[in-house]
Amino acid sequence: MRVVEYINVSDEFYNKVYIGSRKPLVRDLITATWVHDSDGLDDSNLPEATHDAKVGGVRFIRHPAIFFK
Repeated sequence: MRVVEYINVSDEFYNKVYIGSRKPLVRDLITATWVHDSDGLDDSNLPEATHDAKVGGVRFIRHPAIFFK
């Protein structure tokens, strides 16, 4: 969400950002901090997000029609 806010997209876009899974579905978690650093963005120092991602990302992927009435 920090990247979305950084690129200053329209408010409508925030409603389309969903939280992903808390852990990998199939294998163990590999974070690759040696590549992406601690924030996942090469220590970008972007400010914390002011918007929250929506919950229900899996439901959105499986049934997108219910979100676009």
